[in-house]
Amino acid sequence: MLTDMMIRWIGAFSLLIMSIYLMAFEKTGITTEQGFYSFDVRCAANPVKVGKNNMTVIINDVKSMKPFGRKLIIEAIPWMPASEHGSSEMPVVTYIGKGQYNIEGINFTTPGDWDVYLKLRDGNKEDSAVFNVQVAP
Repeated sequence: MLTDMMIRWIGAFSLLIMSIYLMAFEKTGITTEQGFYSFDVRCAANPVKVGKNNMTVIINDVKSMKPFGRKLIIEAIPWMPASEHGSSEMPVVTYIGKGQYNIEGINFTTPGDWDVYLKLRDGNKEDSAVFNVQVAP
């Protein structure tokens, strides 16, 4: 009886641990500095590791919370505040459609806390945002 209960608890605990590691890195509801947009960031890797990583950003109109309809010009800049350095390579941002963008080749060169700055431009309207990423070795 006690053995059966222990097996159930170990199984439940194992599922909990596996689900934590299988979940993707995700940050949602980030509002830009000027308040024009809200966005969600997703990365298949969790934890995000040193080296090149790819992420998907979904840009929403902050008023309607629907994907922003027009293509924006977006620049992504990784920066490690503690060491005051960035990455030697600039990520490539590609518009997929319906507010979605792929950011490919975000090169985190060392483990630790990194910020990824996004600069967004729609014609003459500019905005920016930052989100934090903990990078594992």
